Amino acid sequence: MDHGGMDHGGMDHGSGSQCVTNMLFNWDTTNLCIVFPSWRITDSTSLVLSFVAVVLMGMSYEWLRRVARSYDAYCAKLLGDADGRKRRDSVPKPASGSAGQDGSVGVEEEESVFGGVGWRKGGRVNSQRHMIRALLYAMQVAVSFFLMLVFMTYNAYFILAVTLGAFLGFYIFQQDTGISSQRGMACH
Repeated sequence: MDHGGMDHGGMDHGSGSQCVTNMLFNWDTTNLCIVFPSWRITDSTSLVLSFVAVVLMGMSYEWLRRVARSYDAYCAKLLGDADGRKRRDSVPKPASGSAGQDGSVGVEEEESVFGGVGWRKGGRVNSQRHMIRALLYAMQVAVSFFLMLVFMTYNAYFILAVTLGAFLGFYIFQQDTGISSQRGMACH
C-alpha cells in the first residue's frame, strides 16, 4: 500500500527521535525525556550527567530549606532586638530535657493557622525581609515540584537520583538539630 500522499502531521516513524514516556516503573532509558523534550537521554554519558544533575537538584532543595530557616531565625532575632525583647541567647535556659520540640530554648512561639510553628507572638517582619522569605519559599516550591516531575518519569534511575539527592542534601545541610526540621510543602 502506498502512503506517499498521506500527511502524518509530522509524526516520526522509526528514527528514534521521539520522547519515550512510560507510566509504569521501568529501568529503560532509551530516548527517555526528563521533563522537557530537549532533556533527552541518548547515551550512557547523558544518563550519568542527568543522574548527577538530579542528585544535585535534590541536594539544592535541602540547601534552600536550610537557607530559608536560617533567614527566618535571623529575622526573628532582629524582631526580638527591635521590640526590646530579650535575645534568644539571653533567655535563661530551662533544666535539661525541657527544650522545645524543635530544640529551641525559651522562645515563645505561636501555632500558625496552617500548622507548624509561626513567628513569636506579636512579631512582624518588614516588607523587604518578608519579600526575601517569600522568594525563598517560592524557590523551594519550584524545585520540589520540578523534582516531582522528574520522579514521575517512573524511571528507576531517576527515582533513585531524586531519593539520593534528598538523602545527601538532608545529611549535609540539616545536621543542626537546633533549627526546626519541620517539613513544609514538599513533593519528595
